Amino acid sequence: MSRVLIDDMGHEIRVKEFLSRVAMLTQVPVALQLAEFKLPIIGGCSLPKDSTLFDYGSIKNVDIDAIISSKPDLIIGIKKIHKKIYKKLNSIAPTFLLDPLNNSKFRGLHIYDILASIMGKSSEYNFYKSEYLKRIDELKRKLSFEVENKSAVVLIPKKSRVTLISYIGAIFEVLS
Repeated sequence: MSRVLIDDMGHEIRVKEFLSRVAMLTQVPVALQLAEFKLPIIGGCSLPKDSTLFDYGSIKNVDIDAIISSKPDLIIGIKKIHKKIYKKLNSIAPTFLLDPLNNSKFRGLHIYDILASIMGKSSEYNFYKSEYLKRIDELKRKLSFEVENKSAVVLIPKKSRVTLISYIGAIFEVLS
């Protein structure tokens, strides 16, 4: 059995009902969010030297031969970075390109909706999302103040930044 997904480039992607080998060419925040869905990740980019996963090189210069040798049943990449090699990647395995930087769907918890869909776990995710939002409401009541009119300043050293696609960004969005 298979499912059909639509990636952020509008490609129709046919994937196995149950994924078992996912090659991940994504940025770290997205990678962490995928890991929360217990995706059977077999490789990634810019991995630590002691990683047991397949190393696909850097996110901007992926090692195609390493991807081939890992035999993925799905490749997840970033539209802005991997669209030039999409045909090559898609010839290896169905390839889903995400557009986290230019897509309002990636703000806050919405990325989890997309990732749950990729995994075929939307109903399971919706249960956990509902429980999470209940805990946030309870936290708001316990704090005894309204956060709608509050601001938060986050200082990040060097080149890093907090965006609403990050985990903390999702929390800020839910609290506001």
